[in-house]
Amino acid sequence: MLAGGGMLTTVAIWWRAWRAEEQGSQIAEFAIALPMLVMVMVAVFDFSGAFNLKQRLAGSAAATARLGAEQAVSDLSGAAPASVTALRDFAAQSLTAAGVNDCGLGTAAANLTGFRKWTFTGSSCAATLVVERQYNYAVVAGGVTVNVQATRVTLSYPYQWRLGRVVLLVAPAATFVGPTTLNETSVVPNLS
Repeated sequence: MLAGGGMLTTVAIWWRAWRAEEQGSQIAEFAIALPMLVMVMVAVFDFSGAFNLKQRLAGSAAATARLGAEQAVSDLSGAAPASVTALRDFAAQSLTAAGVNDCGLGTAAANLTGFRKWTFTGSSCAATLVVERQYNYAVVAGGVTVNVQATRVTLSYPYQWRLGRVVLLVAPAATFVGPTTLNETSVVPNLS
């Protein structure tokens, strides 16, 4: 034993050195783990936001298709029939009511892109609405094939991921996909 408590002094110095090393490693571990934790947290919020938007698009597409199925198909000649522009207006209002920016779909011009198929493109983003008033599909029931005429509505909407900005903070040389287009289609048999 050292005179004057040398042994205690040596233990105290050793203890302080060990604690300093321990704290240094904890800071290093935290510095490595924090960006990963932030990425996971942002990813959870981002994917839930995309899922929420997809559900809202599905509701708007289904409601618009139901409305289209209830309308007569007698006015479907021309570039922009009244029944089709009414569906465009309803889809834009449905999106707005669901808390989604309609991107100018409510004022978009109709483009006849196929047989009784109209496409509307938003002016402020890449949102599109496709309305097919006489969409045909086959149903087999009891060995008999029946052609069904329906209204098919497809809503496409861009979703901008926030995760990309976080990835670039963690790995500046990384590339991340830009907006993803979410698509929802609804088909309802025509009633008339």
